[in-house]
Amino acid sequence: MSPPSPTPAIHDPSRVFGLDLLRAIAILLVLFTHWCGHFTAWCQIETPAWLEFAGDTGVDLFFVLSGFLIGRILLRIAPNPTWQAWRVFLIRRALRTLPLYFLWLALLLVLAPPRHDAAAIALRFLTMTQNLLAPMPPDYYFAVTWSLAIEEWFYLLFSSALLGLAACVNRNWALVTCLGGFMLIPLLLRLGTPGVHETVFFRIDEIGYGVAAAALYLNRHWIFDRPGPLCLVGLGLIETAALATGIVPAWVSQVFGHVAVVIGCACCLPAALRLTRITPWFDRPVRWIAARSYALYVVHLTILVDVVEAQFWETGVLSTAQSVTLAVIAPFPLAALSWRVLEAPMLRLRPGQAQDPTYPAPNAPDGLRASEAGKPYYPSVAA
Repeated sequence: MSPPSPTPAIHDPSRVFGLDLLRAIAILLVLFTHWCGHFTAWCQIETPAWLEFAGDTGVDLFFVLSGFLIGRILLRIAPNPTWQAWRVFLIRRALRTLPLYFLWLALLLVLAPPRHDAAAIALRFLTMTQNLLAPMPPDYYFAVTWSLAIEEWFYLLFSSALLGLAACVNRNWALVTCLGGFMLIPLLLRLGTPGVHETVFFRIDEIGYGVAAAALYLNRHWIFDRPGPLCLVGLGLIETAALATGIVPAWVSQVFGHVAVVIGCACCLPAALRLTRITPWFDRPVRWIAARSYALYVVHLTILVDVVEAQFWETGVLSTAQSVTLAVIAPFPLAALSWRVLEAPMLRLRPGQAQDPTYPAPNAPDGLRASEAGKPYYPSVAA
């Protein structure tokens, strides 16, 4: 019997179930890590050593997915780059990520302002420079946004570099040059400065691996016809990095561990693109979580630390069991509300992204289809 045709994965990558499954896995890894890290502390239980690795893997997976999705857009613009196309790209990214970010930041600044240097810290968050050149502000303030800042700066810097070079030289040379720079410089920075984990230019390379996967995908590379073996290789890389944690020197894990994990995540993309159909009882909850994963990511730690832990558990208003229940349940209705009243309406305001018709591309346009604008689904946590 001949192998199944790759055509379903080629035509509509932003709407296959597999990518939603990866998003759901990514957000659940992050939630599980933060919840268990605090719950074990509440119960005076030693936190497992592998827990931090699980959360980092969830973020790495988000980075790869984001790079894959925005990479498809940029690479379809690159054959005919224009100022208008770049402006529309940035507007679309901003309308996807920034409204919820600034709304939640405003609520935090009003209800729970930073304990020290409030004005300076607020300025850093308002300008998305909270970890641009220096580590995140102290006191664990709006801590999850370290990765959001990395994504926003990647959108701006990589798009301007790629489209600017593509206007001057061959598109392929522009892509190789940009990817080389964005992958090599952070690696050298990590080699030269051990101990820095969340500063923008030390982790921005991870999104580039997703862009590289998008380039292979759009050029119909043969690896997308062999998803099974490649996925096994990817899972093996992730497992190897996990087993090496705590065994190899810390600087080795910091410099090369994330590279192994993001390459492993990228290797899982071809297999995920084949998962286009699944049973409804599994499909619906996965897509529900995936669509709201961005809001879950933004709000969950504030609910856990600033609300449940500080206001209910430490004061004794709620028992540990009640606090755990509230911390786990509360982010989900908030994420659903965010999707309905803020994120989906903002997506409908986004201008259309013109694409070069000569470049191999999926048939379906990026973003929400007009017929699906009111449905609770969007293909990416940040794209």
